[in-house]
Amino acid sequence: MQTDTAGPVRPRIHLWLLATLLPVLAFGLTLALDGLRGGREAPATPHLQPALAQATLLPGPRRVEPFTLTAHNGAPFTEASLRGRWSLLAFGYTSCPDICPTALANLARVRHLLTAEDADTPYRTVFVSVDPERDTTARLAGYVPYFHPSFIGATGTPAELAGLARQLGIRYEKVEAPDSAMGYLVDHSAAILLINPRGEYAAVFGAPHDPRLMATDIQAIARAAAGNAQAR
Repeated sequence: MQTDTAGPVRPRIHLWLLATLLPVLAFGLTLALDGLRGGREAPATPHLQPALAQATLLPGPRRVEPFTLTAHNGAPFTEASLRGRWSLLAFGYTSCPDICPTALANLARVRHLLTAEDADTPYRTVFVSVDPERDTTARLAGYVPYFHPSFIGATGTPAELAGLARQLGIRYEKVEAPDSAMGYLVDHSAAILLINPRGEYAAVFGAPHDPRLMATDIQAIARAAAGNAQAR
């Protein structure tokens, strides 16, 4: 949650940390249970393990289950929309006073660094609004591309958003702020997720975000994935 100068609400940092660690812990628990049951073999350790400065790589890429949102241009945005290129997913809302604009500015810098060094590898950046009451597609269209014309804003019904957030370990909560002109704020995870070109959840970047370290880590992860694919 972000602070508002007109209200007393303060960030709940523990939610951000929980959201960053939850996907990795959940995945590790699944592997442990599978080993105890003896019913399935744990996935083979990738041949190449990149050295990372800021990202947390999941033990193995995790499939993103089907979901349906709507992009800021009115087109459907689903799990299929995440395939074909590396994607960075951030969650927030357009009324956010500080965390979200900072994250989007950092992501614009990440994109610049990535494309400057590797123009042939396509990258996608998606901002998912968890404030469907206020963030219409028209509002997203006037906000998200401001940071970069290629950025995609997406939102959906409360049920659609909750389903996607739940499977990715993203936490968010509407918090009433009667002393604020906004009426309410949204406490949400600050983690940024990396999705691989197969549409699988591969890594997470916890806050605070350093664009140069993020770009370096993404390139390392992409190179390792390409090397592992060739080795198979």
